[in-house]
Amino acid sequence: DSALRSLIAQSIVYAQNNDVEFTLEVKDVVTRLSIDLLDLVRIMSVLLNNAVEGAAESYLKQMEVAVIKMDLETVIVIQNSCKITMIPSEDLFELGFSTKGRNRGIGLKNVKEILDQYENIILETEMEDSTFRQIIRFKREFE
Repeated sequence: DSALRSLIAQSIVYAQNNDVEFTLEVKDVVTRLSIDLLDLVRIMSVLLNNAVEGAAESYLKQMEVAVIKMDLETVIVIQNSCKITMIPSEDLFELGFSTKGRNRGIGLKNVKEILDQYENIILETEMEDSTFRQIIRFKREFE
């Protein structure tokens, strides 16, 4: 969709402006995801902006976005280098929780609230060494 393409293009520019190396990988043409377009744009905006900001604060300054169409699901992976190693927990999704200072921490809470409306979408959060990874799994719909 053009809205999602525009959002990714905006994130690439945002990354470049913050000296972050941005890698994009898209496997196959993704026709339709099982989510309302506005909800998709809102969650992707939060996750992409968080990834750029996290990478910009890190030593490696890298982020990757991959969109992978598989037999039963479409997967979007957003990962970035980060400066701190922390164990992913539900705290990340609490209102007001932020590693970026005061008056922050609304974004991931909104992402969780949006995704809680969809039974066919799973968000996984992983931390490995100094890489933070968000994996969104969209179960594919078949006619």
